[in-house]
Amino acid sequence: GVLSNITVEAYDGNLPVSSVTGVGGLLNLDLLGLLNSGQPVTIPFTVPSDKTFDRVKVTLSSLLGVSLVQTLNIHEVSRSAPRPTFTAPLSNALNICYNSTATLGATTAATNELIWYDVQDGGTALATTAYNATYTTPQPLTANKTFYVAARQIGCTAESVRVPITVTVNPAINFAATTLANGTIGTAYNKQLTAATGGTAGYTYTVAVGSTLPAGLSLSTTGTLAGMPTLAGPYNFSVTVTDSRGCAATTPHTIIITDKLTLGNLTLPDGTVGISYSQIVPVATGGTPNYNYSVTNLPPGLQFNATTMTIEGNPSTAGSYVVTVSVSDQDGNTASMNYPIIIRNSLALPNATLANGTVGTAYPTQTIPEATGGTPGYTYSVTGGLPPGLQFNNTTREITGNPTTAGNYTVNVQVTDGAGSTITNSYAIRVVDPLVLANKTLVEGTAGVTYPGDVLPVATGGSGSYTYAVTNLPAGLSFDQTTRQISGTAPSAGNYTITLTVTDSEQRTATNTYVLKVNGALTLATAALPDGTVGTVYPPQTLP
Repeated sequence: GVLSNITVEAYDGNLPVSSVTGVGGLLNLDLLGLLNSGQPVTIPFTVPSDKTFDRVKVTLSSLLGVSLVQTLNIHEVSRSAPRPTFTAPLSNALNICYNSTATLGATTAATNELIWYDVQDGGTALATTAYNATYTTPQPLTANKTFYVAARQIGCTAESVRVPITVTVNPAINFAATTLANGTIGTAYNKQLTAATGGTAGYTYTVAVGSTLPAGLSLSTTGTLAGMPTLAGPYNFSVTVTDSRGCAATTPHTIIITDKLTLGNLTLPDGTVGISYSQIVPVATGGTPNYNYSVTNLPPGLQFNATTMTIEGNPSTAGSYVVTVSVSDQDGNTASMNYPIIIRNSLALPNATLANGTVGTAYPTQTIPEATGGTPGYTYSVTGGLPPGLQFNNTTREITGNPTTAGNYTVNVQVTDGAGSTITNSYAIRVVDPLVLANKTLVEGTAGVTYPGDVLPVATGGSGSYTYAVTNLPAGLSFDQTTRQISGTAPSAGNYTITLTVTDSEQRTATNTYVLKVNGALTLATAALPDGTVGTVYPPQTLP
């Protein structure tokens, strides 16, 4: 049948001293156990402490299915402490977190003690505590469980009815560790931790007590690890996630903060067109090895060998270039550095035509052309062929002096650039003897008489062909520049100094003077001599 109501009454003779009516709560459940299973149960009731009773009356009412036979046997009435109650904050329905202990408590009189069980009837007490003490389960709980508590007056053996305490274990929180990518000093970091599951939705993430994040990073309540790291190193820390019921799970995490990925400084040496070039680029530091390198903006003819980290090849085009070296690490960090490089034209000494020199005459200063190409910082030297009497100034590149020996000479000049490259060029110098006109006594002439003719001396020394010119030639005479012949008829007698100038093909000149005497014509004037007489002294006469 189904119980609708029950009344338990205690009497002292005919005087009622206690009455409990109702089907709700534990009283009803105890009686249902009695009716359904036939097992003995305790039906508790309370009599005021200043009262006594000598009989008990139990009244059942409103049983449905009355056709069924129900039998109620009352075996005894015993006195014990009242069953424990629960006064806030104590409760007989607890929620605890997964894998945590439960702390149980109940309310009873100070003259009582509490006995704790994990079965409703029988069994062995888990613990006995003072009236105001709690009981903590010795092992963490991972599943729902019901415990029971009874009250017992100190010094007595009778216990009250055991009152159930239901412990509900909240779902376990699953919080797996997140594999954190490395961070880098000075580079923004942002990583969402693996979301927790299980538990009760509504999670909050915090750094576990006693843990410290890398400097510059912080953890949001939603589980985002972000910031700008400032200090390199490996870091171990724990994160606690708390669900909406206050349950928590803590998981250790590891992160590595690396130094900033950088490329060192480097001054690339100059290169020269057509000359093999090789230079190792700086090794990256910081970040996370291994590194991958690439190079752009290389001068034509050069390549980057990623295995040897070398810029190498034969440059083909002169110019100024800015080579960009880039590196990336295993975390995806990148760094770049620009390195200027100059590719110069090949070292060269330009050709030049040097002036010829003359023995005994100061040589006109000649400057060897400045070198071009190569690496500045040139030094010059003569390796041979300099005419005797001439010197070469290594600083000014000038050839000076007084040549002493005629001849054709090939002067070899070598230049060495700042990188040690050398080149030689040859320059011709011709040293000639001095341009000279020999002395000569010219044939005398007679005024009015055709000059018998004479040839002025041929020049010697100098260079190339000669050109002759005369001045102060007597009137009536002429000079043939080709044959150097003086001819004609001088009308007047006199002593003349003729100047002959010769110019060679290099505009050297020489001058000499020659005396030409023109005599007057030989004549005897007529005169009338007086007649003489034989035998008579002739008077002296002077002829003209």
